[in-house]
Amino acid sequence: MSTHPARRDRRRFIRIAFGGAIAVPLAGLIAPRETRAATKPKLDLGSKTAQRLDYTPNAESSTNPKREQGANCANCVHFRGDPGDAWASCNIFPDHRVGAHGWCEAWVGKG
Repeated sequence: MSTHPARRDRRRFIRIAFGGAIAVPLAGLIAPRETRAATKPKLDLGSKTAQRLDYTPNAESSTNPKREQGANCANCVHFRGDPGDAWASCNIFPDHRVGAHGWCEAWVGKG
């Protein structure tokens, strides 16, 4: 028993359209986070949030008594980069990148 050609074409079109409707939003989720993070500007030290949290791009130069020895953005749970990344997204500063060697009062060690 054969199916009418118009029905086959319509079914094929629906499958392709449905697949495309699913694939387009997923493409944004699958894109590497480095690509998305690279488009964000580096954190401005003059921003209110950076000043409130005493962010510094060089943790070793911090005089904040809350900073633990060896604490920096690269070993913080909020740092969204991979090991070896010099700059990456941060949960605390979501619209900016922070330096791996930086530090702020929101630091929480990985572990």
